Formats: sequence, structure tokens, C-alpha cells
Amino acid sequence: MLNWTTIRDFLANQINIDPKTLEYIAVFNILEGCVAGVSNRDISEINDLSLGYIQATIIEFLKVYGWNETLYINPLAIYTIAKGEKQTFNILCKNEDSYLDKNTISAYFTACENFNKISKIIEEYYDRTTPRF
Repeated sequence: MLNWTTIRDFLANQINIDPKTLEYIAVFNILEGCVAGVSNRDISEINDLSLGYIQATIIEFLKVYGWNETLYINPLAIYTIAKGEKQTFNILCKNEDSYLDKNTISAYFTACENFNKISKIIEEYYDRTTPRF
């Protein structure tokens, strides 16, 4: 029986890519939705994937549980404006919503920080493999 690990390893070997990088590419849209503030349920419906799979993916890669409701702020946009600087991120989040607690802001930052690391790995792969004209 084929499972994701078997398929991932086969594809990684065929196209000469690190299996973990391939996995990052495979789940990128899910992770991007989360850091943009989309709820786990909405990500599940948009991608036609089970809620359990979405939650497990977000926990594994972003190290947060995701969001029960779609947020009215975009943590990734704030993270980008803050240039990944935690104190600035905290201030900007509080400016957006003065009722946000420290744990919630910390979860937003953790998700964005992990997403940023994953994005850089994917970008480095594409930079190495994209033909230059």
C-alpha cells in the first residue's frame, strides 16, 4: 500500500529534492492560510481536506493549533511589516486589537516565524533549481 512517506521519497528521488523540502511544498497552501488568519475549518473546506489533517499539519509544521475562527487580522502581514522582530510584532498586534492577550500574540508570532523558515527553505530550493536566462 502506498502512503505519503513512500510517495514523498519516490518523488524526492526522481526530481532530486530533499524529502522535507518536498513536504514543505506539499503543505505550503495550508500553512499560508493559517498564518494569513484563516480558520482551520475554512482551510479544510477550501482545500477539500479533512479538518483533522489540517489541524495535524498546522501543529506539525507551525507548532500552533491554528484558529477556531477566521481572524480579522492577518498575522503574516503584521509579521512582514515588523520584519520578524518580536517586540515590534507585539506592538503592532496590540495596535490592531488591544484585547489580544500575550499568549494569542505569541501563537501568531510562532506560526509566522515557523512559516518564514519554511518559506526560506522553499525559496532556496527554487533559487537553486530555476534556470537562469
